[in-house]
Amino acid sequence: MPWFFFKNGMFIKDKSTFNWKKDASRLLKPFVVYSAIGLAVGAFYYCIAKDEVFWKYVLKSSYGLFKNGSIQGNLLLWFLFSLFLARMVYGKVKGFVSNLIIALVSFFIGLGLSFLNEHTLGWIVNLPICISFLVMGTILREKEYNRRLFIIAMVSFLAIEIFCLSTVDIHGNELVQGHYLLWWIASLSGIIVINNIFKLINLRFLVVIGRNSMEYYVWHWIIMLALLFACYLMGIVHTLWLFGIVWGDCVRPFLVQQAFTETLI
Repeated sequence: MPWFFFKNGMFIKDKSTFNWKKDASRLLKPFVVYSAIGLAVGAFYYCIAKDEVFWKYVLKSSYGLFKNGSIQGNLLLWFLFSLFLARMVYGKVKGFVSNLIIALVSFFIGLGLSFLNEHTLGWIVNLPICISFLVMGTILREKEYNRRLFIIAMVSFLAIEIFCLSTVDIHGNELVQGHYLLWWIASLSGIIVINNIFKLINLRFLVVIGRNSMEYYVWHWIIMLALLFACYLMGIVHTLWLFGIVWGDCVRPFLVQQAFTETLI
């Protein structure tokens, strides 16, 4: 997930300003649309397969939206709302403070919230660290392809992953294991390494999939709930079997065909 914010920051121009209409259309509109679809599909699964009372399901989803920034029917959409807020805050302060200061201050605020074990409202506690990765994407937009920086990033990433694996649940800004600072460094290092490697590979097939990755991302939770409901109706206990069949026979061929079609075009 840090890569998502970093990548978005790479496309923010130095003189660009926050555009309410444009950003709302790009981020909040799909957030609302796919949340509504997820709410509807989730109602079948949770209220029929899980015997949950409908009004309780709606109430729980509304509470989840307030607390976590996403509803029960499409939990992973929190990143759209957090990205909108991050772009808004960054757009308001970027003209007054340097990018490096914004990134570092945001990081230390995120570190402080994690240290205080404050995870009450996900869309608030993850905002500082999301801004940090967003701004680092802007700072390293061109610099990340420097050979020396690439080597430093690779060594740093491997060293942290091997000797002090550090993980943070960025949604709740919660340290899972290791050290918060090392996780931040490893995330940035890993992003730089991955971006450099795929720039060298430069496979059109992967570029097309990457370009459409957000569309796949916002749909996959909805598809998962639909498959779980289908498993319930068919009496399938081992749901991974159906997931494997659908992925192998339907989803994967579709993605490959779409990618190669766009490649030929």
